[in-house]
Amino acid sequence: MVTHQEIRDHIGRKPFEPFRVTLTNGRHVDVTQMNQAATLDRRMVIGTGNDHLAWIWLKEIARVERLPAHSA
Repeated sequence: MVTHQEIRDHIGRKPFEPFRVTLTNGRHVDVTQMNQAATLDRRMVIGTGNDHLAWIWLKEIARVERLPAHSA
């Protein structure tokens, strides 16, 4: 399981590096801006555009990985 500290490390990296959150069901969400995501102890929230928010339980996250520079 991904921890909230791992997510915070990705969000707070300076300079910010876009990253992908891949869920256990195979879906993924890309975080391309530092202010697009936040994390709590057991969940994270990601702005997905058009004022929509996705709440994700950390236990549903399979991995978090940096996006290649051209994907951002």
